[in-house]
Amino acid sequence: MPRLTPDCDRVIVAVLPPLNGMEFHPLYMTKLVQMVMEIRISEDYWLSDILVADYANISLQHISKMTPSWVKKYEMCALVSNRNIFYVNNDSGA
Repeated sequence: MPRLTPDCDRVIVAVLPPLNGMEFHPLYMTKLVQMVMEIRISEDYWLSDILVADYANISLQHISKMTPSWVKKYEMCALVSNRNIFYVNNDSGA
């Protein structure tokens, strides 16, 4: 959203485009989310996120592509990359 809420929260609306399960690639989704987070961390100021997710276009084909090993890799990538970016961009030098 273009403006923060009165409590300085950023509202994020996540929608999966109407693709069939064969056109869905979790790796591309992961790359997109990570790139957006890098830009937000370096250029935006907010206290917390409010996520509004629309799952209307998700099918079992989409879910079957998100294997447990992919979920673990995504979680590790998100935790490590966001922590490193946050420390590099917001270091006060103290």
